[in-house]
Amino acid sequence: MLLPIVGIAGLWHGFSRMRRYRMIMDIPTSRIRSLAMGLVEIVGRAVPDTLIHTRWSRIECVYFRYEVKEYRRHRSGKHTRHSWDTIDSGENRIPFFVDDDTGSVRVDPDGAEYNLDVGKVFLQRALGSEMEEIDTDRIFGFYTVGDRKHYEYFILPGEEVYVLGTAAIDKTAPGEIAVEQGENERMFLISDHSEKELLSSFRWQMIGGFAFGVVLIAVWVGMLVGGRF
Repeated sequence: MLLPIVGIAGLWHGFSRMRRYRMIMDIPTSRIRSLAMGLVEIVGRAVPDTLIHTRWSRIECVYFRYEVKEYRRHRSGKHTRHSWDTIDSGENRIPFFVDDDTGSVRVDPDGAEYNLDVGKVFLQRALGSEMEEIDTDRIFGFYTVGDRKHYEYFILPGEEVYVLGTAAIDKTAPGEIAVEQGENERMFLISDHSEKELLSSFRWQMIGGFAFGVVLIAVWVGMLVGGRF
């Protein structure tokens, strides 16, 4: 019974990516000076109200997420496999402003989905205690059980960001507008990728989810017809 469950999960993932893809496609980019209430798409520079620091590199930013993965060995009967398993993760998000030269608007990130490239990766060997930064483009290599990778994702002051959310009256400053998660439309995305990059990423995730789900369900149906269940 695992095949149809995983297959349905793949189809659900495909549909969720398709929804994001279509919303990004359908909503035009708004200039901040002329923002209307409701679902909006804006692009501009992240401007801090206050600053926070990333966990290990202590870089000043307006958002960060971290993740720790450990290289582990898994045995099942005669079979052995290795994988990087997440053992710790967390984030710190604070409001910030987005400026596009026509104006600025406060972004309240509560409830937002962040889609970011990894900023820094640190390697900690099992036999040592010191962490060393490694190139994010060269994170593959020889590893031993117990090695750990520490990932940092962040948005820097002045970095260009893409925001898809709901423009509403700012709860902290009546009369002003803020971009936040809407009460009716829950879609809220913040990214350091361009609109073109997001569309390409979601398109391939959508195709992959649909293909994976259809194949698994087809295999399950074939096994049913063949009398293997």
